[in-house]
Amino acid sequence: MAHLRSSALACLLLMAAGACSDDCPTLQACDIRSLSCQLITFEVTQCVRGATPSRAIPAVHIVDADTFIDSQVDDAEPASDQTRAAQRGLALLGLFPDDADPAALVRARWNQIGAFFSSESGEVTVLDRSGDFDSPGAVITLAHEFVHSLQAIEGKPDPTRYRNTFDGQLALGAMQEGEAELYADLAALDGYGFDRSDVGFARIFRNFRERAWHEARDSSLPITLAYSHFTYAFGGEYINQPWRAEGRGAVRELLTDPPISSRQVLAGPIFTPAERPKQEDPDEVGRPLVGAPFEEVSVLRAGAWVFEAFRDRWAKNPRELSEYRDRGFSGDVLTILRDTESDEVAVIWRMRFDDADQAEEMLYALREETPFAYRRIDRDVVLAGTSAPEPPEALQGDLQWGDRQAPDPIAQAGQPAQLCELH
Repeated sequence: MAHLRSSALACLLLMAAGACSDDCPTLQACDIRSLSCQLITFEVTQCVRGATPSRAIPAVHIVDADTFIDSQVDDAEPASDQTRAAQRGLALLGLFPDDADPAALVRARWNQIGAFFSSESGEVTVLDRSGDFDSPGAVITLAHEFVHSLQAIEGKPDPTRYRNTFDGQLALGAMQEGEAELYADLAALDGYGFDRSDVGFARIFRNFRERAWHEARDSSLPITLAYSHFTYAFGGEYINQPWRAEGRGAVRELLTDPPISSRQVLAGPIFTPAERPKQEDPDEVGRPLVGAPFEEVSVLRAGAWVFEAFRDRWAKNPRELSEYRDRGFSGDVLTILRDTESDEVAVIWRMRFDDADQAEEMLYALREETPFAYRRIDRDVVLAGTSAPEPPEALQGDLQWGDRQAPDPIAQAGQPAQLCELH
């Protein structure tokens, strides 16, 4: 999926030139509507990535973006009572607007997208917003989607590796989009006559990540748009760094045992998987046993990226990306409940840290006037909030806990990366 963004490459094309490649043919300035342009772009993309040549070039469709997005909005289903209750629970945390309109949510997601590859149809769709079919941006977008088509030929990743969770899907998306960013950018540099060694990738991705960090904190939809905010900028740097250090082979090796959580992606590429920060959702005590009249409406393993956005929204001192340090957030279970008698909602978020001091540090970082109750249980922090004027008796005192092993419904439904169609 190509993100509609000010890409790293837009900066690169302003730099001084010279040529360097993998002895591959090079991208050409061509009209992406033509089959000849698609064929050479596909050939270049395969070669730059080092993929086994394939005869299966995907069909490419170029559609008017406004017309396509309007059709998706028209098809938007009204939110079910369960979905609306889940959204109200996220709104309590400041992670969702209070009055979300389903059509507006669909439009917000698609407005981030420049193109996408569907593994179901095996086809690429480009959303045309400018009519510049032979611009560098159009060719680069096509190359990006061809990387996704090559990923699909190699087979779908094992969903159990990514724990069937929202957070795991973000990590998977970061690897897929990061690799597509890398090889589309390299193909473009070669094709437009730039020397790879002259490019300040570290600075470019630092700026890209800082922009994404702030966009996530300014957004009213940090969960809905998490895929757009996180995977390109942070996945792009994660994949680009080993390529800068050791070349394409290092990227392929890393992708044989990739990170499984947004925390591990945020930590940056670590070549020895055992050295990555651990991922440990508190599943064994993740189910709050509150009983009637409450019913569960949603369960989410939100992960470090969402947690960090939440933390800064309620922090005494919100941080710049340069101030971010891994503070031990190793996993979570976020449960949203609905009171069937009053229709009020409650959220119970159990967060696990590497040690008790880090859990205590998280509590200290938050403003005192947050509308939540907090409790530390060893190295876990439990947050509870409700839309009711007064906390129900079931949420007061010590909660009882049970095992929580079921996968996230949001991950099962293909979110947050459903538009990428690679799961």
